[in-house]
Parts: sequence; C-alpha cells; structure tokens
Amino acid sequence: MTSYLLKRPLGVLTACLCLLILGGFALLTMPINLYPHTQFPVLTMTTVLSDSSPEEIETLITKPIEEAVADISGLRKIQSLSHAGESEITLQFHYGRDISEKALEVRSRIRRLFPLLPKDARFPAITRYDPSYHLAFARVK
Repeated sequence: MTSYLLKRPLGVLTACLCLLILGGFALLTMPINLYPHTQFPVLTMTTVLSDSSPEEIETLITKPIEEAVADISGLRKIQSLSHAGESEITLQFHYGRDISEKALEVRSRIRRLFPLLPKDARFPAITRYDPSYHLAFARVK
C-alpha cells in the first residue's frame, strides 16, 4: 500500500488538500459553544413559612407537597430539605421529558394543595435548574 502511494504523489497531495480544505470549511462554519444550552429536567420548589422550626416545616409543608407531586409521570427522584422557615423540594425527571409541561403539572397540583397548607405559608416558588446561573455566581466570587 505504501509503495502504491509513493508512486502517485499527486493523488496523495490532492487527497491531503481536500482534507485540509474540508477541515478549514468545518472550522469556519461550525458553531463553537463553550457552555452549550442544555435543559436539565430538574425543578425546585421553595416554600417559606416564617418563624417555624425545621420539624414544623417538614410536617406542615414538605411532606404534604411531596405526597402531592410523588405520582407525577416521569418523576425519577425527590429530594427535600427543611430549614427553619423554609422548605426546599427538588424534583428530578427522566431525560426527554418536557420540563415546561412538568412545571405546569407541578404548579397545578400545588395550587390544589395550597389551601390545606398553613395560612402564613407563601405560595411555593417553582424554578428550573439552569447550570448557567451557577457559572455567573462562580464568576462573581
């Protein structure tokens, strides 16, 4: 094979030039993105109930919300933290799920449950996970 290519330098040169031109074209036209836009199927709900202990938050806020959203289709994992005065629940869905649709479904279930929560509780803030937010915070420090 090597002797065949050595006897035909013009063919080898033409092939190398074609590869070089195609590579240059790809380099110039291909978009480069250091942090590509990705959509993680994660929602976080934060509910505030002022002047409450973590135990009260868990029984009055966290557990009822977890039970209300536990049977949503495509839900992979539920994690929750109950702090003094605040409940934070993270819902992880399977990839390929429309996170906007799931956020609407979660909001609908919370809206039905909200009248049963303590009167001083604020309506849960539902946010989507976006890794670019963390990059902005990392640069500020």
